[in-house]
Amino acid sequence: MKKAIFLVVLISLLFIIPSAVTAVEIMIDDEVYEFDPPTVTIENRTLVPMRVLFEALGAIVNWEPDTRTAVGVRGGLVVRFPIDSDKATVKGVEKSMDVPAQLIGNCTYIPLRFVTEALGDAVSWDKPTQTVFINRAVERKIPPIVSTEWLQMKAGLDNLIVLDLRNENDYQEGHIDNAINIPAESFWTWGDIFMELPEEDALFDAIGSCGVTGDSLVVLVGTAAEPPLPAAYGTAEADRVADTLLYAGVKNVAILDGGYPKWIAEKRSITTAVPKVESTTYKGKTNKEMFVSTEYVHEKIGKSVIVDCRDAEVYSGEVIEPFADKAGHIPSARSLPAPWIWNDDCTYKPAEMLKTMASDVIGGDKDQEIIVYCGVGGYASSWWYVLIQILGYDNVKFYDGSAQEWVLYYDME
Repeated sequence: MKKAIFLVVLISLLFIIPSAVTAVEIMIDDEVYEFDPPTVTIENRTLVPMRVLFEALGAIVNWEPDTRTAVGVRGGLVVRFPIDSDKATVKGVEKSMDVPAQLIGNCTYIPLRFVTEALGDAVSWDKPTQTVFINRAVERKIPPIVSTEWLQMKAGLDNLIVLDLRNENDYQEGHIDNAINIPAESFWTWGDIFMELPEEDALFDAIGSCGVTGDSLVVLVGTAAEPPLPAAYGTAEADRVADTLLYAGVKNVAILDGGYPKWIAEKRSITTAVPKVESTTYKGKTNKEMFVSTEYVHEKIGKSVIVDCRDAEVYSGEVIEPFADKAGHIPSARSLPAPWIWNDDCTYKPAEMLKTMASDVIGGDKDQEIIVYCGVGGYASSWWYVLIQILGYDNVKFYDGSAQEWVLYYDME
């Protein structure tokens, strides 16, 4: 009897314990990619850690504990993996998998080929060299939002540049190792109209002073604003810098989720050593169609979707901000407050939640023209970043002058 029980247990273990794939090498865009924890093989299929794979492919990853589902989002494409199920959904369509996503130890593992092809990337297997080759279908090589875990693990990544956007005094008291300090306000001008784009030469000089090139992988480290300002003001500043870098032609820009406060809260290592910066002459091509004028917005009333990213009470006219002295909003504008984007700790809400918020207000048509604005150009930058970089909307314009400039020429509604 005991022998029979032992055999049953042994056979069961053989089916549930995967074998490590120590000899498999994974190449992403011709570069060797190291996975930690390592890959495993089940039924001749390679499975890899969920978060590491999604972020390696430039996707945002979320975990839904109630349904035990892993979710990856890239450019508006959503892939869902319920744990221990051989069914996954890609863009809402159910697909079958040879091997289900599953928990191994404390890590969620998902099938490499299925995920890669679901995101539209090409994957091939070279048996003689035991190598998996992945070629991404998008230019973005890092996710638009990166976790503290990702940044710590990828600290030695080629072309990675970490920009600390806090003021110099805070930076000198401690910062992430090798982070370069450049205060957020270096990326805009502050005249009669606040928070405007700098002249192209000045912008390119600021970018080059950090050693950033068109091929750099740039991670922005922001912080929460100090009271009495809303904490989200600081997070929006990081979005504004990200938008400006993308406007200037830097393709791979990411924001550290939760910024420096989250890094500190998790007791990750910091330093006071200031890295040596090798400045360069930055050359890029600006996106001239990204920012639009007051007259452009006026002509688009009733033709395009205009989105007011200010707080709801400002949109409704209950509160009047000092820099825009007329109550209400631009005619036809819809309210989509930027503070909805973040949790209380200034981390971003899950991509599917952001998708629901956006589609409820502006619809799911990714090709329609959308114009975002706010008070002076901070909050609007956050929804521009989310709509373009996370949710995959293709035609979002940014009204930089926002309410401050609008009220100089036109009335609110």
